[in-house]
Amino acid sequence: MEWVRISFGTFSLKTTREWQFFPIERFILARPDTRVGLLKISPAENSPQLSPSADDLFRSMEKLIAATPLSAPFDVRKPQSNDPLFGAASYKIHSNQQDFFTRAWFLSRDRHITFATYGCPWATYQTDAAQREIYQCEQMVLSIRHEAS
Repeated sequence: MEWVRISFGTFSLKTTREWQFFPIERFILARPDTRVGLLKISPAENSPQLSPSADDLFRSMEKLIAATPLSAPFDVRKPQSNDPLFGAASYKIHSNQQDFFTRAWFLSRDRHITFATYGCPWATYQTDAAQREIYQCEQMVLSIRHEAS
């Protein structure tokens, strides 16, 4: 699997060639050729204040996912260090008579915060294709670099 770096104005990330990206105002949608799920990357405004805590970032991440109450998170990845501050959690979301899998990440590096979510139908999230997409999404989020400010 070959990884390449692509830029979106104020930040860049590494991705594999099968992903297609669609910048839309304040976020970017991405979908791989397999079309199992969809990735949304949301760079937040950079913060000149002290770095937010992991708990603050988890709460902000959950607010971005859904306006409805979320299920208990599972497969939670708590930050292991403060540079970068990186965390993730998965959720089962019920919407419009369907269940969906959502994996959400946050990355705080050099005063820049980025949130990302990957979603797919609940029935497909454990397939090999979805698991590969989830892995690739996490690698993309970890690779995000913002321009110096």
